[in-house]
Amino acid sequence: MKSTMKRESVTKMRIDVAFELELAVGASYIASMLHATSRNSCIDELALGFVRQHGSGDLKGFLLALAGKLHARGNNEGASAVRKYADARPDTMSSGRSCSREFLDASQATAI
Repeated sequence: MKSTMKRESVTKMRIDVAFELELAVGASYIASMLHATSRNSCIDELALGFVRQHGSGDLKGFLLALAGKLHARGNNEGASAVRKYADARPDTMSSGRSCSREFLDASQATAI
């Protein structure tokens, strides 16, 4: 195994474990959105909450792991939307309100 591939694998495992609750809750919220507009607002809000709590260093890895969770649930549209968001890596994030604020509360509880 090449060292780059090994590093990526270790990083993915670290993200999956470190952000297990955020990934599960985020995948649930995104999967529950019925319209693309609300799903995109939810993704935006999840990313903003992640950056507020953990910084932007692991954001892309978190988003890709989130896309993997959505794909595993059979939510290919949600997974695709999250991957596109991760690839775009916007410098500024709006504060969409379509996703429940409970995600931010749940993710903040893990930091305590």
